[in-house]
Amino acid sequence: MMELGSRLNVAKIALLVMLIESTPGSAVAGKEPGVNDFSTCASLATVVTPDGRALLKLLMKHVRAERLGQILPGERCMVKAAATGRSIWLDKSFDDDDPGNDPTRWISFTVSTQRPESEQERRLIRADVLRWLSLNDKAQKFIDPMGIRLGAAIVQGTLDLSYANVLTALTLNYSALGPVKLRYSTARTIDFSASTAQFVDATSPKINGDVLFTQTLQVDR
Repeated sequence: MMELGSRLNVAKIALLVMLIESTPGSAVAGKEPGVNDFSTCASLATVVTPDGRALLKLLMKHVRAERLGQILPGERCMVKAAATGRSIWLDKSFDDDDPGNDPTRWISFTVSTQRPESEQERRLIRADVLRWLSLNDKAQKFIDPMGIRLGAAIVQGTLDLSYANVLTALTLNYSALGPVKLRYSTARTIDFSASTAQFVDATSPKINGDVLFTQTLQVDR
């Protein structure tokens, strides 16, 4: 078990600091994920699995109970990614040189209810929905062991995993995130490489796997 704490594991703290302070867009631990590793949601439109149906049904029940409105298109894609173990790219373009694939362009949408232009709304995922999918024990029965793997997402709101047991591996690459709170959380892999976050509270999480951050704007340890 890897432990990040103020005193207990100085080497791991140094690694986290190095990850946070790395050059934007660069990979620190291992190969940065390439866009060719992803599928689009549209390309998997005909892929319907029993796990995917069951997981979507659970999410619909949660959204209704919490009065969150409709499930967003990006959230439906997230369910498909979780149920199949596939890495799903939420935008149309895989081009590294496309300015639309720069997560810093979308960071302002992560901390407000403001919506991007309609063409980019497919990227939106609400932090509360992502949190529920990561923590709910009933949902885990239908999530692939590879976990939730997305690219080009805009995670709107605060992803608060503090003091929680994160039950699935969580991978968000080339994505824009609002505040992320991992304070005293327990998790498998947390991989936000090639992404930008407004803020990360990384106070003593216990991670049984990799912790990868790049382009983070502010961090508390």
